[in-house]
Amino acid sequence: MKVPRAAILLIFFFALSLMAEDNPGDAPASSAKKPACGSSTRGLYWPEDANRDSRALQKYARDGVLERCVSGPWRHRWQTMTVSAKTAASKPGARISSAKK
Repeated sequence: MKVPRAAILLIFFFALSLMAEDNPGDAPASSAKKPACGSSTRGLYWPEDANRDSRALQKYARDGVLERCVSGPWRHRWQTMTVSAKTAASKPGARISSAKK
């Protein structure tokens, strides 16, 4: 039985995409687990490297993975600090407002 080349390529690229989802390239290397956001971590950035290294802070901001622990009216939460072009493109319903005054 001869298998068409297109079917083999399709299976190969499908397997490749599954492997890419298991190990995302934009996830920070130091982030084994995000800590709980609370009063002790309020004002800190995640990934934790960003709290100590300004270059890491800039890199994570550019990549769109930077978050900061903020306090809301009733509880603390991790808030994304930046929006990357990839994130904006993946949410077609989201609007980007321009500051025209």
